[in-house]
Amino acid sequence: MANVQTDIVYLTIAGIDDVAFEVTFTYRPETPHVYYLRNGDPGYPGDPAELEIITVKHAKTGADVPDWLRAIFDTSDEVSDQLIERADGEARAEAEAAAEMRADCR
Repeated sequence: MANVQTDIVYLTIAGIDDVAFEVTFTYRPETPHVYYLRNGDPGYPGDPAELEIITVKHAKTGADVPDWLRAIFDTSDEVSDQLIERADGEARAEAEAAAEMRADCR
């Protein structure tokens, strides 16, 4: 399930280190491949993680970034890696909290 998230990404722009940008995005974590079902039938392929950047703003001023800079965000592995790492960490934490709640109810 994809949901809208906002996070801060730090990049080096024009020789200036750690410029902060506020990025709003959707993220859907990858799903694993299932090779066989319990009854022995063939399984199904997993889906890769999906990241879609919705908006990018300069964190300090709140101004939208120009198109040329937005293109960097849309194609940069550095940006997507930062966002995916944080989103995966949050998803794992939520799953662990839900598992603890279920265990407490038993």
